[in-house]
Amino acid sequence: MALVLASPIQAAAPRYILVSGPGVARPVLLANWSENGALLAALVNARKASDETVRGLGDRPRLRLGLFWGWSAKPRPTRPSQANQMGWFYPSWRSQPPVIDLLVNGVRVPRIAPARVLRTFTRHGLPTRTLPPPPEPEQPTLCTAGEVETLVRRFIDAFNAGDLRALDALFAREPEFEWYSTDAPGERFRSLAKDRPSLVPYFAGRHALGEELTLRSFRFNGNTSRALRPYGNFEYGLTRSAEDLQPTPYYGKGATFCYGTRSDVIFVWSMGRHD
Repeated sequence: MALVLASPIQAAAPRYILVSGPGVARPVLLANWSENGALLAALVNARKASDETVRGLGDRPRLRLGLFWGWSAKPRPTRPSQANQMGWFYPSWRSQPPVIDLLVNGVRVPRIAPARVLRTFTRHGLPTRTLPPPPEPEQPTLCTAGEVETLVRRFIDAFNAGDLRALDALFAREPEFEWYSTDAPGERFRSLAKDRPSLVPYFAGRHALGEELTLRSFRFNGNTSRALRPYGNFEYGLTRSAEDLQPTPYYGKGATFCYGTRSDVIFVWSMGRHD
């Protein structure tokens, strides 16, 4: 029975099947006529999806299947809109099986995708399982004076040691990072102060010139609520010295994001000579 039903499919397979949609960087073209025929033949006796599975298809990610019947070998199709038959593939999702909704032998009904079809898709780099979305990033919490002072001291220790990996981890990434500013030598103002990619190389250059920071005073100035992202404010006094700078008193301000489970980070650091 299966052989009888499969033979019309194998005798008249689509020349191309174009697969596109979320999770596929660019449309994938199945261009092997025999493989396409075998794929449709595998669907003829595939088990129908249960009513529960069918009801949930509207909430599931899916890929578009564009079938090109009677299409010449060249030029190859590039757009789903060029197809003369359309269908859908739903990768497995949570506890639900993978499903193909496609007209096969005159019958269109959602079917459980057979293993042979899944192997074909896998060979062509197509996803057969929808991964769960990544967890939402942790939102900042209110800072305490102790954790902000600890963060500032960790920064100064890493700066003086030239620990570039630690320095990179102590400052927020874009787009949270706002600026690191200071006057000369090693001036960082305006657009340069806001350039996060140049920050760690800047630290490396200043360490090569023997720059050191000595914390003289610290004060926590409370939290600022900004939508769902509160942040802590602080000010400090320090001495800055280097091969190109005699020990000089500096004063500055900054801001930090504090977290419950991940590391706290600095996203604003501003300092200038204290006259």
